[in-house]
Amino acid sequence: MQQTKIPLTDEEKANLKLLETTDGILTEITHPNKLIGSLVLPDSITEIGMLAFADCIGLKRMSIPNSVKVIGDSAFFNCTGLARIGIPNSVTEIGKFAFAFCSGLTRVTIPAGVTLIDREAFSACTSLTNVTLPRTVTVIGSAAFTCCFNLPAIVIPDSVIAICPFAFSTCRNLKTVIIESTVIKDIDETAFENVHAYIHFTVKTDTVKAMLKKSTAIQDEQITVEPTCRMSN
Repeated sequence: MQQTKIPLTDEEKANLKLLETTDGILTEITHPNKLIGSLVLPDSITEIGMLAFADCIGLKRMSIPNSVKVIGDSAFFNCTGLARIGIPNSVTEIGKFAFAFCSGLTRVTIPAGVTLIDREAFSACTSLTNVTLPRTVTVIGSAAFTCCFNLPAIVIPDSVIAICPFAFSTCRNLKTVIIESTVIKDIDETAFENVHAYIHFTVKTDTVKAMLKKSTAIQDEQITVEPTCRMSN
């Protein structure tokens, strides 16, 4: 049975006219200051290019079609009004600074298929309270979630092999970290720098515990080794 498409609003139709595309790549918005409210991208788009929506502060909601595979570097940089975005499972690459300084964004689910959370991809998303990482992610890049001041908890899935410098630094309200991975090779000593003073980690092995203790700010009593720990979902 064919799914009926919801008709676009006048606002969404007007916003579509601002898009500049080349060979399926959304390259820019002709008048960023005129992009206001909601935008539904057409399924002819396969990539959201570098800086495509940068500084579109009036953008509130975005619907990305399953045709999109790449969200480029700084694609949504400083979209301070963006409160809600659905990233489809078709996306396999999220670039550097892709959502940096999206201070209105409250929750994000990284789709299965993404293996790298690139450098500062979600840095300074100061309203972010919920992040879901898939079991395909292998590397959490440098400062990927730095300065996400309101993020209270994170689950590191069992696929992760590295948490890079400053990955969660200055997440001042980060109190609960569950590290499911037993294949992890490196947790940089700055990865959890300047987080909540009473942060607690649950890990599966003593090896992971030893990695965390490289940071002088993390004390032995803040880490629980629990071989059966699993994420709630």
